[in-house]
Amino acid sequence: FRARKKGKRFLSHRYNRIPLLPSGPGGFCGSWSQETCPSAKICTQGCTLRLMKHLSLSLNHGVLAALVNFGLVMAIYLIDINLMVAWWFSLIALMIVPVFMFMSGTAARKADGGVLSFGSGFQVVLITAVVTQFLSALLTWVLYTVIAPELPGILTDLVMEKTAGVMETFGVPAEIAKTQMEELETTLPESYKLSGLMKNSGYGLLMWAVVSLIVAAIVKRKPQSDFA
Repeated sequence: FRARKKGKRFLSHRYNRIPLLPSGPGGFCGSWSQETCPSAKICTQGCTLRLMKHLSLSLNHGVLAALVNFGLVMAIYLIDINLMVAWWFSLIALMIVPVFMFMSGTAARKADGGVLSFGSGFQVVLITAVVTQFLSALLTWVLYTVIAPELPGILTDLVMEKTAGVMETFGVPAEIAKTQMEELETTLPESYKLSGLMKNSGYGLLMWAVVSLIVAAIVKRKPQSDFA
């Protein structure tokens, strides 16, 4: 056999990248062999462009979801404030987020030519949820402080009244009900402040992380095999 010079790579390592890793989405980019390939710079640029595209889609869908949610809140506020504490209103507002998470995931898959890995899908939909959560909290704070400063007090009274009715319906003892109402009277005003809204949004991300796993599993698509 012909002696190989010290420090010189095998032929397959220098010119043929196929035996090392698949060059498809998520295969070659980011691997150790990227630096040994003549087209490494092109691959890096392609990965960067794809990440920027995914980030743009997540931001756009997150902002849109927050605006839709805020529009719904404003509509209910103008129609009837009492509806803001209705269970169905909370459910509708809650469903806006996963709808736009799914939309951002499918948009990212379409932008990548119908292929999307589970990891990339998870990142796209989770960032969408994060943007929606915190932007919605900021817009709600604007509503509570600029548009309708009297609204937090009204909502506090409505929630306490509704809670008292529920506890009475279920026969909660008077002492326990009194303690719960006093605690609610103390904590509710804090939840309408910016710090409380942001804190609740942070806690909500735990739930949206689980939802992101489900949505990512739905929108992911593997590249079709040439042998299929």
